[in-house]
Amino acid sequence: NTVPHLVYENLMDGTKMGKFTRSRCELGKGVGVDFSLLDGSVTGKNVELITDKKISQLWRCSDWPAHHHSTVTLELKRVP
Repeated sequence: NTVPHLVYENLMDGTKMGKFTRSRCELGKGVGVDFSLLDGSVTGKNVELITDKKISQLWRCSDWPAHHHSTVTLELKRVP
């Protein structure tokens, strides 16, 4: 039971994400900014950010072939 603002802030803050995952997470908040999660196991770039509403990123796992990535899009909204 939470609000989109708290989910967005936790997903876009490297310190908070690091505490949750118990790993090093470096998250930039701008579009086009690179990020790293889970001690570098996942890297990527922010594609679209709408504060408290949407996070869209290109993700790449360290063991994937070169130039392979996945698009991850999270749309946040409060539901009753």
